[in-house]
Amino acid sequence: MILIASFGYYLEYHDGLPGRYPKELQKIISAPTDKNLEDSKYMDLKPNEVAWDKYPTLGDQNAPHYTFVVMGDSHADALSPGFSLLAKQLGIKGKLLAASGNPPLFGVNWGSDDTLSQVKAKYLELIKAHPHIKEVFLVARWGIYANGYGYIYKDGQFVDNPEESLALWDKDSKTHDNISNNPKVLERGLIRTLKVFHEMNIKVYVVSDVPEIGWNVPETLSKLYILRGIHTRKITAPTYSDYLKRQKPVFNAFKEAEKYYKFTLINPAKHMCIDDKPCIVLDKKGYPLYLDTNHLTNHGAYYVVKHDPGFEEALKTQ
Repeated sequence: MILIASFGYYLEYHDGLPGRYPKELQKIISAPTDKNLEDSKYMDLKPNEVAWDKYPTLGDQNAPHYTFVVMGDSHADALSPGFSLLAKQLGIKGKLLAASGNPPLFGVNWGSDDTLSQVKAKYLELIKAHPHIKEVFLVARWGIYANGYGYIYKDGQFVDNPEESLALWDKDSKTHDNISNNPKVLERGLIRTLKVFHEMNIKVYVVSDVPEIGWNVPETLSKLYILRGIHTRKITAPTYSDYLKRQKPVFNAFKEAEKYYKFTLINPAKHMCIDDKPCIVLDKKGYPLYLDTNHLTNHGAYYVVKHDPGFEEALKTQ
């Protein structure tokens, strides 16, 4: 019994001895930890806890001033390692201001109170306190905010996930629980946010979301690899057409908002879904780009920022 218990402890301590698996599978099963493991310290701060030094600095720590901000939800957090690597190469630094499930739009909430708006109001105070900031990148899981539902692969189709839903609202909303109002709330929020930064002479880049895959990438690939031994690059993923269908209310809101204030759109999905083939979920070395159904791994963040020239063009203008 002692030997069995000791062996069980040994396996747990060493994460199940992943080294016993083939290298290709090791890359897949390690994906859930291929992320910023410190994000729990700042992603759920209350309004009175928000402070500049609690959020990660991106890029060259020795640069004289903060010149850009990446503002958004957990998708902004997931993409931030890519921003950080590129900014370091360019010798500049910025700040990540992100919170779980919080769209980077001033005045926009979901849930029973306006805590989300309060957090973003604090972000604005922090940005105003750093006058050298000239660029803001808005990054979010736009699809769930505009549609009101998550995204799942079921019975051979990509459909809404009713188990993952939220209704947006703002000061102009007549109800706080009507998902059909989400596109308009998102549109108003973007116009409001663009207006604020326009008046501060800060250039805005809106980063459209990466493709939501609809199934847990490392979990599904590892199970299929172990149980069936099939080639992991042949799993069905959404195409760019699927992506555009999911993001239609998002891009409609972007188009309407641009009538009021100009911004630059960066669309990384164009570089992840080529010629309407299934969007890629692994890089050329076999590392997963996703740690679940929709969040990028660190490898995914590096891939996206490297392959979409829009990011370097934006940061180089400083």
